[in-house]
Amino acid sequence: MMSYLTKLRAQKKGFTLIELIVVIAIIGVLMAILVPSMIGWVNSSRRRTAEANAKNVYTTAQAVLTEFVNEDKSLALPGVLPMAAGDKTVTAETEGDFAKAIKDMLGSNFKGYWQITHDGYTVKEAKWFIKKGLTDVDKGEVGTYPKKDSAGASA
Repeated sequence: MMSYLTKLRAQKKGFTLIELIVVIAIIGVLMAILVPSMIGWVNSSRRRTAEANAKNVYTTAQAVLTEFVNEDKSLALPGVLPMAAGDKTVTAETEGDFAKAIKDMLGSNFKGYWQITHDGYTVKEAKWFIKKGLTDVDKGEVGTYPKKDSAGASA
């Protein structure tokens, strides 16, 4: 009888139910550890992408604004909203030479909705949104440049 059980075990070609359950449990524990950190990496990369895009908009707008000031071009734009202290806001949807020059310099592959605030000589702030109307900076869908600290000063 003992030789029959020995032969039976030698011919066994599969995994036992216990072995399968242990492997699935180990995979489950690893997933429980890895998935939350991966989600954090995705949100962090979205936030950094939005901030980089906002910086690109800021740099481009400053270059265009400097060109307009040096060439004495008019910044009188239809659809420009007056802000506090004489600042103006220009968006991706604003008509006029200034907004068109920014759009042209950013290029047709630059996707998203942008907004800048300027005083006629310098760009005060640039924002970049994945789509119009977003306000959730924490989700990484909005980038602002220059970054503001909690007191509202540029960092």
